[in-house]
Amino acid sequence: MKIPQKLQGVQRSFEYLQDPGHGWIKVPNTLLVRLGISQAISPYSYIRQFHSYLEEDCDAALFVEAMRYYGVIIKLRHRTARIRESRIRNYDRYPSPPNYELVRQSLLREYRQQEINIGA
Repeated sequence: MKIPQKLQGVQRSFEYLQDPGHGWIKVPNTLLVRLGISQAISPYSYIRQFHSYLEEDCDAALFVEAMRYYGVIIKLRHRTARIRESRIRNYDRYPSPPNYELVRQSLLREYRQQEINIGA
């Protein structure tokens, strides 16, 4: 996998949005494409205009792994809706391809293999 040159060693901030039941990281759609993970996002995430809202249990972890793989330092800015459900739940579901889980597993194997190689 070719590393996007402009991402290496960069620090990026993202919003981590929560309601009483769940949380999402807000990520520009173009970054998902650039990282090569846009086809590995599940239908449990949401999309609205130019951003995707990656659900915290699976897709957010994949995003964080991809950013680590490319050497990007992530900072999360927390925003919590303590009383009501987030409006994110009303956005469109992410348009996942049928094989998104296979793509995800392949990417995660590659990321973990790099960690093994670095640690050896």
